[in-house]
Amino acid sequence: MNNKPTKQEDQTPSLWSLLDEVQQGDKENKSQLAATEKTDTREREVDVLNLPPRKEVHRKKQRTHLKMGSPGAPLLRFLIVFILLLGVLAGAYLIWGEELITVISNL
Repeated sequence: MNNKPTKQEDQTPSLWSLLDEVQQGDKENKSQLAATEKTDTREREVDVLNLPPRKEVHRKKQRTHLKMGSPGAPLLRFLIVFILLLGVLAGAYLIWGEELITVISNL
């Protein structure tokens, strides 16, 4: 019932050396992180005096509205949509050809 390990079984020196290596690696990693943080802070520096006004930054962007106030406006819109739809279908036919016709006819 001997609790002392023999010299062959003694792991203490190898564990101490392993711990030293890990601690040295941590110190190197911390120094590398500090160096990268310094470069990051240089890149992220913002000149506070040259910022745009808050009103411009938070302004909502307006959508483009097409106003057609003439009496023929609904007909003009219908023609524009119809021509665009024909263009899309013609492009699809040029790309897929006869397969598109068979798919549409099977519907």
